[in-house]
Amino acid sequence: MNPIDLGITHFLNHYAGASHALDTLSIAWAYNNLIKASPILLAIFGLWFERGDTREMEERRLAIVALLAAACLAAATSVFLSRVLPARPRPLVNPDVAFVLPYGMDRSGWERASSMPSDHAAMYFALAGGLYFASRFWGVLALVYSALFICLPRAYLGLHFPSDLAAGATIGLAFAWLMQRDFMRSRVWQTVLHWEAAKPHIFYPPMLLLTIIIGGLFQDARAIVHMLTFTLPNG
Repeated sequence: MNPIDLGITHFLNHYAGASHALDTLSIAWAYNNLIKASPILLAIFGLWFERGDTREMEERRLAIVALLAAACLAAATSVFLSRVLPARPRPLVNPDVAFVLPYGMDRSGWERASSMPSDHAAMYFALAGGLYFASRFWGVLALVYSALFICLPRAYLGLHFPSDLAAGATIGLAFAWLMQRDFMRSRVWQTVLHWEAAKPHIFYPPMLLLTIIIGGLFQDARAIVHMLTFTLPNG
């Protein structure tokens, strides 16, 4: 096991159970999608509708369309990699870690879920990295928020090792950068903005639905896919 992973995990786990309030807040940030997603989604919609000259608004909106695509691709890639890479037990169920559970945590259900890479880190860093292209101020805040309020609670609760989170963050930032390249902006996202200008009544409902799905970390969408996979007849 990576000694850095083990050292950081043990350091954080030293505080488990010391504060009922800390453990409760950590669980809320780790599990409640409304709490997790609201700050970044509010920033995204605020920047989308922020007034300015035509060129400034277009640049912001191009960046936002790109970051939504980056979030989808980063989340899908991280989930795919977690399925094909060798399974890695999460700290809270890894016998080599001797993890002490914080108040309110439960090990059940985590035995079958590989921890590498973190889909939370991938998606939120894709959103935050994309926000940096729309607004440096809000992008920096989103990056700090993703590190402190998305990744840190998951490490503290034993849901991920630090390297899982770092790998997810790298995936997210890579897709954020790729989706903001000039060839994507001019050939793909510019077309999307033309659609928004010509048919806003058709553009905005899917955009709203997509942000709802992203806010839920695609959990409902994944549940539908899982249901169809096991109910549709083969052949």
